[in-house]
Amino acid sequence: MADRERFDLVADVARPVPARVIGSMLGTPAEDDAKLVHWTKRVHGFRGSGDPRAVDRHRAVFTEIIAYVNELVEQRRKAPTEDLLTA
Repeated sequence: MADRERFDLVADVARPVPARVIGSMLGTPAEDDAKLVHWTKRVHGFRGSGDPRAVDRHRAVFTEIIAYVNELVEQRRKAPTEDLLTA
């Protein structure tokens, strides 16, 4: 952020900080935070417009999220840790 002239509270704090807090509770790696923020923005952007393409795009996002979480759950089954996914 020091190399920029402007600070964006939403982009710089309001999105990444909750992603890291929730991610740390779930046990997701910090390098996946951008992915969590992206998914959050996409899910919250869905307004149920009735456009079938919008429904398909959001279904694809949910499919990505489910695959990601299923992979983490499988990892925890093999090697439990102290996080919510293990619990």
